[in-house]
Amino acid sequence: MRKNVSSPKKEGGRSFDWIPFLNYLSLAVFVIGFSIWILSVTCSRFSIISISVDPNTPFLLSALAQSLAAVLALVFTATLIVAQLSSRYSHRVLAYFFDAYAISYILLFVIAVVLPILLLANMHLVAIKASFILGTVCLVLLVPYFYRFRIMLTPEYLLTCTTNRALSRLRARTAVESRDIAPLDNIIMSAYNMRDYETFEKGIRCLVALFDEIMKIEWRSPKTGKEITDDELAKAPWFEPEYKRLFGFAPSVSLTRHTLERRIYNIAQAVSKDPIAPDQIIKALEIEAKDAIKDSRIFATEIIMFLIQQIAAPATSKGSESHGYAAVESFEAVGLEALGAGQTETVNQALFQLSWIGVQAHNARLSEIVEKVVYFIERIGTEAGKKKILACSTEAASRLFFLFGMTGLSSRPIPLFDKNQQPYSLKDAISKSLISIKSTSQTEVVNTAYQKAIELQGWVVGSGKKEVGVKYRKIVENIYEGLSGQQ
Repeated sequence: MRKNVSSPKKEGGRSFDWIPFLNYLSLAVFVIGFSIWILSVTCSRFSIISISVDPNTPFLLSALAQSLAAVLALVFTATLIVAQLSSRYSHRVLAYFFDAYAISYILLFVIAVVLPILLLANMHLVAIKASFILGTVCLVLLVPYFYRFRIMLTPEYLLTCTTNRALSRLRARTAVESRDIAPLDNIIMSAYNMRDYETFEKGIRCLVALFDEIMKIEWRSPKTGKEITDDELAKAPWFEPEYKRLFGFAPSVSLTRHTLERRIYNIAQAVSKDPIAPDQIIKALEIEAKDAIKDSRIFATEIIMFLIQQIAAPATSKGSESHGYAAVESFEAVGLEALGAGQTETVNQALFQLSWIGVQAHNARLSEIVEKVVYFIERIGTEAGKKKILACSTEAASRLFFLFGMTGLSSRPIPLFDKNQQPYSLKDAISKSLISIKSTSQTEVVNTAYQKAIELQGWVVGSGKKEVGVKYRKIVENIYEGLSGQQ
């Protein structure tokens, strides 16, 4: 089975941002038009501005050129300082500060400096007036120029700019990872190193959004607008030209998805010992999983849940409570969201991930997480029973049997504690949950769930010893037989 920020925009494959360019072009047209109007007024005989070409004019032009040159030096220096300050997040973002707007403004300033010098050799009344108007325009544009740089100093701007550039390339369906994703990775890790958790969280959400977008590209045909099914993929020829003709993109686009998935995983591993950052990563993935459920993108939801499991399960098995809590809460939220949308496969996948995290938590003796897993599986199962979605309530009961069977293989069972700190066994908790699920659905649900759990014996054995599977079966049978006495 195959395993979406803010939201991606549709652009071509080039990283050039046309929106600000059109704004700057409109401003230039306005300035030129306004200058022509001023010239037409000042050249009329009713002009209130009178510049005479007299001996003092060269001094005035020289002073104008020197003043503008000094201001130009300050502008260029300020640009370099701002770029240097922002490079603390990533050296790759330096190019963002020398875009079309900055270069155009500096060129306009250079013209305003050179023009008075040229007029010293050949003075003309209209040209002199134009030179002073141009100089005035350059000085007035300092206000929006520095205001823009104040915005560019914020990490949010860097994240937005980097994400939009990467989205443009991804929407162009490039077969390799966008070069704008590496700066995003750098910004996230730099924010973490400075313990700037707000920027770290925003960066992670941007990266997860890119991951979600590439899955939209990979699994949704641009020709039909629908998610590609397993049957379509099974029948599709895997040589690139024909595949691209059928679905509108090449299979090599999945390489970008794998690299993005690996980046998220690597970041999670790098911050695994932090008390805050792992929760932020898992929460960002949960949000995207819910969005995928709303869009009926089943495969994307499964991939995201699998990624959460990859991040959380190893850390939970090593005793990390923060990973375990974040993961089980996310799986429960995704499962309930999918249940409300009627997506049975996604609900069952969430139940499987919950049970597996429960096994890891039990092995690490994290009793509170095990207790939450049992409660969350029961909650999803009872909600499914109320909605008459018996497939999900059956799966919930089956996963409770599986959880008890797997934890029973441990030689060191852990006690659970109620609100009054009184100990009780995991068997009592699971039996109570099974009875609760049975009460909201049908009697056959628990019986069918038991049979499904027994069928997992072969999966439990795997390449291990046969007696392990036999022990698992006896443990499951034990709790099943004890249910009748608790009803």
